[in-house]
Amino acid sequence: MQRNGVDAYYWNFDGATTEGFINKVRQLIEQNNLCIVCLNSANLSVQTAVSKEYHTHKYYSDGSGHFLLIKGYRVVNGKTWFEIHDPWGLDKKYSDGTYCGANRYYAGEEVATCIKWNIWTVVVPYS
Repeated sequence: MQRNGVDAYYWNFDGATTEGFINKVRQLIEQNNLCIVCLNSANLSVQTAVSKEYHTHKYYSDGSGHFLLIKGYRVVNGKTWFEIHDPWGLDKKYSDGTYCGANRYYAGEEVATCIKWNIWTVVVPYS
């Protein structure tokens, strides 16, 4: 995929602090990029809200090496939440019929911590 003649590329965040990773991903998103990360999803918090309609934290209890698409972020009470597409699926859907993995919010600190074992992020420019 290209945007203005630029292909997707890898970002090596070896040695990046948690805050450094969060700030860099936010900067990349603000520059109209998507970020694909590989992480250990076992270390992400599981949704604890009674209503399954909430879109925060992962919606399954399993965990393993896993890819996520970071497509946006929000800052709530000073904390960064990444807007994620989590393709795990499990055919779980919200009441409106959309998949639970779409448009979820995972805490930026958790994402940064869970990817420390894989130092590459794919950055994909989009229009």
